[in-house]
Parts: sequence; structure tokens; C-alpha cells
Amino acid sequence: MEVGKDSLAWKVGDALIPDPYKTKLYTNWFTSELAPDTRVELNYWSWMHFLSGLFVALAFPQATFLIWMIIHFIWELYQISIGMSDIVSEPKSEIIDITFDTIFAASGWYTGRVILNALLAKNDLNS
Repeated sequence: MEVGKDSLAWKVGDALIPDPYKTKLYTNWFTSELAPDTRVELNYWSWMHFLSGLFVALAFPQATFLIWMIIHFIWELYQISIGMSDIVSEPKSEIIDITFDTIFAASGWYTGRVILNALLAKNDLNS
């Protein structure tokens, strides 16, 4: 089920970050010397993955890392299913992109857990 770039399904993440910030957050970050025909970009989607992990860790303390990774994996499958990730014609680039998305999502969740644990420890000390 491939959808157009103007559809709501495609722009679901775009609604969360205003256009001027997308331009500032979009940066070519890494081109692998091992695979010169692939590219990985650090862009606003990278930050969306990080912030979503942070949000889940802080807003849903009962969500374990495994639960978060399953949710993240479902999102990546969604991106593939609507044609946002073209894993068929660009497998190396997309696999590297998915890997970096997962690293950012995991880092956000971990950061959120560190913050949550620090807040809970501080609250225990003040009780």
C-alpha cells in the first residue's frame, strides 16, 4: 500500500515539527566509506525517534525497553508499508537508516529512564 507524499499517512510526523525547524535539523551526517552508495542522514526524523523514546519512558513508566522496541518496530514497518522507506530498491541505505532510527529511539528511551530514575530517587530523598 504505497501512499502519496501529500497524504496524512505520509505527513503524520511532519505535523509535529514546524517547517523552519525541519530545515535547521536536516543535516547530512554520515556517508559510509565502507558502502559509499549508501547514505545516512541525521534529520528531524532522527530527533523525532529520540523524542518519542524520551516521551514513552517518561509518560509511561510501566513500558519496558522491550515494549518500546516493539512499538518502534511497528512504526518502522508502517513506514515501509506506505512506501516511506524503500527497502526493496535501496536495501543498504534503508537498513542503515532503520538501524540509526532504532539507535535514536533506544537512546531517547534510555535518557528518559535515567531522568525518571533521578526524579524518583530525588523524591525518595525528600520524603
